[in-house]
Amino acid sequence: MSTDTDLKSAAIAYAEDGWRVFPCWPGQKTPMTTRGWQDATSDAEQIAAWWDSTPDANIGLALHDSGVAVVDLDPPAMEAGTVDRFSDPTWTVRTPRGGLHLYYEGDLASSAGRLGHGIDTRGRGGYVLAPPSRTSAGAYTVEDDRPPQPLPTWISAELDRGKPVVKPALPHQPDDPANRVRAEEWTRRQPLPVPGHGANDALYRVAAHWRDLGLSVETAITCIVEWSGLAATVEAAQVVRNAYAYAQNEPGAHATAPAVETFGDAIPPPEPVRNMSTISAIPFARLLAEPAEPVQELVEGLIERGCLNLLSAPGDSFKSWVALQTAVSVALGRPMWGRSVMQTPVLHLSYEDGAAEVARRLHAMTARMRLTGPERADGLASAAWFCDARAHNLGPIFLIGEDGPREGPALPQVRRLVAEQRAAQREAGNEGADHTLLVLDSAYNVLRFAERMRLSEDAVNAAIQSLDNLCGELGATMLALYHPTRAGAQRGDAGNSTAW
Repeated sequence: MSTDTDLKSAAIAYAEDGWRVFPCWPGQKTPMTTRGWQDATSDAEQIAAWWDSTPDANIGLALHDSGVAVVDLDPPAMEAGTVDRFSDPTWTVRTPRGGLHLYYEGDLASSAGRLGHGIDTRGRGGYVLAPPSRTSAGAYTVEDDRPPQPLPTWISAELDRGKPVVKPALPHQPDDPANRVRAEEWTRRQPLPVPGHGANDALYRVAAHWRDLGLSVETAITCIVEWSGLAATVEAAQVVRNAYAYAQNEPGAHATAPAVETFGDAIPPPEPVRNMSTISAIPFARLLAEPAEPVQELVEGLIERGCLNLLSAPGDSFKSWVALQTAVSVALGRPMWGRSVMQTPVLHLSYEDGAAEVARRLHAMTARMRLTGPERADGLASAAWFCDARAHNLGPIFLIGEDGPREGPALPQVRRLVAEQRAAQREAGNEGADHTLLVLDSAYNVLRFAERMRLSEDAVNAAIQSLDNLCGELGATMLALYHPTRAGAQRGDAGNSTAW
């Protein structure tokens, strides 16, 4: 790994090690290129051209494309003594504010605080500045120059354990031959894990898939270890056990039931005789006697904190304007329509309107709100971010098919943006910024339904639950705009499933 003090030489040295880099503006973390980390390359000629043009450009490192992941330890976590779990040596960088970046070979999602207060992860869809980059706070310096070590499996397990269950188990028989065939065929299409290059992480993900298909841990150990050929080089069996202990879905979430059970449902069973004497009722007074957790609200009486909120109205009713005013008010903590507001950072994803149109509305909105220049510029600098999802061709957050919701291409980017905004908030001194308002314009774009699945009440409920679960994972509140169809409005429904 590079220890050069010259930025151009360091960038080329990283590329020679197989890492992919791109330039960021001098003294900043902002990419200089149009597509940011997606423009990262290991082409020495391109890298030389970038740094010949701007010698002081910082070095952005695209992590996933470079085969590495970073655990970001902030000073508060180090002072609290919560980082002893990360004592195993690996390539380590000291950040300008006194934190540490621990580099590992492997693959991780970006996250904020999921491993503990002040402990973030950077990986898929994310990047970091590499030494000797500099910001106004100082330089990034190499603390430990030994090569990055394989990503510890407990880190992936810990991140998965903190997630809510995305999909419950389906009716199935453990180790059903049909599900085993599905698992084996899927596994044969996966690249063989290579020791020293994220092998443990690859094994973990294959094992989690076998678990989703309803295969027992014993069967998975036997088959996966044989397929990988890694029994003698890594603790493959323990990796499989970790996946079965900590994976996100319930076992059998993607399994299929035996044919006799599936087609047996064609003849409905007789209605069971219920024992009506077991049904009872209790007085409201007993319900009121139970302690109730108070509801927290971002906007008093309108937006509940920590869950999905839908803003629905017919077309041409200025929903996008309302959402934008909500974003500005929440970011600044200003009362809205006479209602109190809990100040919270905002990330606004727009699939409907581009940056130019949102900028026009934002100028008009802030003028009507009589925001002063400093309040408008400084207050919204790190507290409110906008992402032109349409221009970036971001894609949906979740894809909903017959087998239920699964991650869409936008989800890693959303995780990364939330983590980066919180890092910017902490760098600006806003240590309490541990929650985010995600404005999604619109629900139709962030949830992509296969064929006529949007008419299925179960599919829509599962999609809504996925967004609600994501709120819990990210520590976020969502405000999603929902546009009923004109035909549905004339019928008196949303033009989709009545679950909306």
